[in-house]
Amino acid sequence: MRGLLRRALVPACVIGVLLLVAPGANAAPSGRYKGGDIEFRVSQNRINKISILSYHTCQRIGTGEFFNELQRFTPRGGFRIGSDGSFSGSRYVMRVNDYFDIRFAWVGRFRKGRMRTTVQTMYKYYDPYSPGTIISCYSEKTFSA
Repeated sequence: MRGLLRRALVPACVIGVLLLVAPGANAAPSGRYKGGDIEFRVSQNRINKISILSYHTCQRIGTGEFFNELQRFTPRGGFRIGSDGSFSGSRYVMRVNDYFDIRFAWVGRFRKGRMRTTVQTMYKYYDPYSPGTIISCYSEKTFSA
């Protein structure tokens, strides 16, 4: 009786430990991902070396004038991927050259080796043609890779 119980209990414990230790079925496989205007790398369940090209709507503050710009974002650091394949995070940079108040935020998920995410980016800079005027730009876009 004890031998039978031991033979049934040991495999059950091994399977339980493997389920706890093994990454989830939706976790992202390591490698380089590309899709349209997004590129990044995944290694050890972390996303890094992100590059996103996004179309921004910009406004000259105080004038009501709107226009559009293309801008590439390359946030520093990495973002952790959860065991269910989901990730989220944000980065803030106070100033880079003429740009300031730079923000990057995203939330997404890996499912069956594919990634889908929504990214928000924002930045400001002083208008070079109208001293003292601030231009504020914003974008929200959904990417797949």
